[in-house]
Amino acid sequence: MTALETFGTFVAHGVRGSVTRDLRRAIRLHALDTVAAWIGGSDTAEARQIITTAEAVSDESDGALRDIMLNCARVRLSEVDDIHIGAMITPGSFVVPAALSI
Repeated sequence: MTALETFGTFVAHGVRGSVTRDLRRAIRLHALDTVAAWIGGSDTAEARQIITTAEAVSDESDGALRDIMLNCARVRLSEVDDIHIGAMITPGSFVVPAALSI
């Protein structure tokens, strides 16, 4: 079972002991990596343009969703966020900013 599957099982079922010390360490490392990518991506011309455009086309009713999407975009703009090679995706780029934004 992968670290992500173990964590998902814990979240879904609350299985005691399923989140090991090594898994907690890996989660902490990936979350920190994502936050660093978020900071790096936030200080780009592209991020400023995305924010300006989003503010121009959105209304007050979609504020929280807009903020989550903008935060996820900032992580991806850094091009240094973690990648899961097997799936060729960067799950941290949308999971961590969304969770912290909520």
